[in-house]
Amino acid sequence: MNEILSTDLEKTHKLCPKCNSYKLRSGFHNHKAMSEGLASYCKDCSHDLSSAKYNESVKDPAFREQLKNRPKAKGTIESRP
Repeated sequence: MNEILSTDLEKTHKLCPKCNSYKLRSGFHNHKAMSEGLASYCKDCSHDLSSAKYNESVKDPAFREQLKNRPKAKGTIESRP
């Protein structure tokens, strides 16, 4: 009986290894390179990880200087003569 429940659960849900909880498959980003076609981490954990990485990099003075000196996008007010 438990085998039937687990296979039904796997069809509609996926385990996120970061938060260790089963979430709906729609709670994961698409990722073509993965065998299931879904990212490893759920959208919430992915957001938390990327936010933490960005916040850590913003503290780095070299990164802030790089952001300040990057070329402006075409068509923006700053790039017009």
